[in-house]
Amino acid sequence: MGTLVGGALPASAGTVTPRGGCTAGLCSETTNETSHPVTVAKDWCASAHGPCHGTPRRTLRKNQTTPHGQDWDVFYVNAHCTYRGQRHSWGISFTERGGSHGKWVQVHNDQHYYIKQVTC
Repeated sequence: MGTLVGGALPASAGTVTPRGGCTAGLCSETTNETSHPVTVAKDWCASAHGPCHGTPRRTLRKNQTTPHGQDWDVFYVNAHCTYRGQRHSWGISFTERGGSHGKWVQVHNDQHYYIKQVTC
C-alpha cells in the first residue's frame, strides 16, 4: 500500500472507490434468510447502476452469506418482486422493489443487508 501525502483533494476530483476492496476493514455483505435465491455481484459501477462488466456473481441460497472478509457490493431484486429485511444486525428495516424490470441494489462498505422476506 502507498502513502497519501498532501492536503485534501479539490471538490472537482470526485470520489475514488477501489474496486472489490473493503474500507477500513468494513466489507459490503448480504445474507439471504429466505428460500428465494438471491443474486449478488462483487463490484458496483455507478455508471452502470449495477455490477461492473465481468465482475464475479453468485447465487445465495437460504441462510447463505457473501464470503466473510470479501466485499460484495450489490444484490439483484427480481422484476415484480419485493425484498424486505434489515440493514445491519440492529435492525434498520429496508424495502426494495424490483418494479417491472428488476433492479440492482448497492450495498455500501459499512452495510450488511439481511434479506428476510421475498414476495413476487
